Amino acid sequence: MGGEDFGMYGRTKHKVPTFTFALGTVSTDLIRRFRATGKPLPIMHSSTYAPDIGPTLRTGVNATTALELL
Repeated sequence: MGGEDFGMYGRTKHKVPTFTFALGTVSTDLIRRFRATGKPLPIMHSSTYAPDIGPTLRTGVNATTALELL
């Protein structure tokens, strides 16, 4: 994303360590439905973006917790 400054953190004289990871947030069923119609999925920061809340939160919390415990 062009507006995020996170990508600049590791490029300063202080060399702040950074880490990012991607988290899928849309159900495979929704992906299949959109692919069948040929329409693109709504992207994040769009008014029509609709993540699959339950699995997204569970996976995000579990993944973040596991990474922090390393």
